[in-house]
Amino acid sequence: MRTSPHGRRPAKMALVSLILLAASLHLAAAPESTLALDPLSPPVVTAGALYVFDSTLETVLYEKNADDRRPPASLTKVATALVVLEQSPNLNETVIVDPSDVLDPEQGQSMVGLVAGDILTVEQMMYGLLINSGNDVANALSRHIGQKLLDAEGGTGDPRTRFVQEMNALAVRLGLSGTHFENAEGLHHPDHLSTARELGVLTALALENDLIAQIVATEETTINSLSAVPVSYTLQTTNKLLGEDGITGVKTGTLSQSGACLIASRLSPAGTQIISVVLGSEIGFTEEGLQDPETDMRYDDTRSLFGAMEQDYAWLSPASDSSIPGLAAELAVWEVGLADGNPIVMRSDQLANLRYVLRLGPPAEPQAEVGEVLLYDGPDLIAERAVVQLPAAA
Repeated sequence: MRTSPHGRRPAKMALVSLILLAASLHLAAAPESTLALDPLSPPVVTAGALYVFDSTLETVLYEKNADDRRPPASLTKVATALVVLEQSPNLNETVIVDPSDVLDPEQGQSMVGLVAGDILTVEQMMYGLLINSGNDVANALSRHIGQKLLDAEGGTGDPRTRFVQEMNALAVRLGLSGTHFENAEGLHHPDHLSTARELGVLTALALENDLIAQIVATEETTINSLSAVPVSYTLQTTNKLLGEDGITGVKTGTLSQSGACLIASRLSPAGTQIISVVLGSEIGFTEEGLQDPETDMRYDDTRSLFGAMEQDYAWLSPASDSSIPGLAAELAVWEVGLADGNPIVMRSDQLANLRYVLRLGPPAEPQAEVGEVLLYDGPDLIAERAVVQLPAAA
């Protein structure tokens, strides 16, 4: 009777002995290796810092000065949105616009154009916060929610300051030691700082929220206030890459002190989520202090990163991908399957020497872990996946 070189007979046969199992595990011991995918050098871009990663697989693809603390400008509003939803889960809660929320267009800040006394829901304001990058909306939401917090605590003080305390508490909970906020809108302050890596973490968390994911994927919409004489606000995204080559979001930010900044999201060829953060891309300003779109390099920088990604990396489905010939058939023979259905990301140059080893122990109850698949680039172990028992075929 034939036995597997991995120490098993097919699942329909009797169990192999523990001695054979121990011998197979010893013989198949992996060479010393690291399973972490070393990020490749990014293409040449103007950004001072960048971080590109597969948030589904928690795999870094490119990084450059990713832990440098830099002014995030309006990328701040990703954290603002998270705190808003955390503190006001009722999206139909209404916010009355206060005169202190309203901005003068001559100030040159990004805004929706809120007028004092107008009434909008939290959900409507979230659209204005993330599509138009409205600083006036950030003013209104931080004041409204900060006052709610103060009232609940019996405290006094500036409600917007109280809101920012919650933003910093969020950063602490997430272990973002390089991030500190001084305001909800992203205006420059010497202590208002974050990093490309930590902004990526915040964005990955934000995109887990269906509303935020929907808003940042919206190019244009209109919201109508709830006041007796409704005001209509037309919102148009500031993200010029939205919809290009499958890009689904996320947020722009620009200050003279920060340069041009952009967080962008898109799907990998395997459907996993890729997040790119570029900080400090080149941009010029007019004599009036306005952004010069002809010199704005954040979009070209992001295009370069995504274009290089498609050349430098490959996403494989271990149980079905033709790049791992024989694996799916062998899994079927032994009536086992992969515990994790996610693809594996690897460097494209690893495909030519890709091979696998299937290590299995005795059959067990369905869904019990019984072994693992090891993927090698020549002698180097580059990935591993747990294998579980499948129900026996009828």
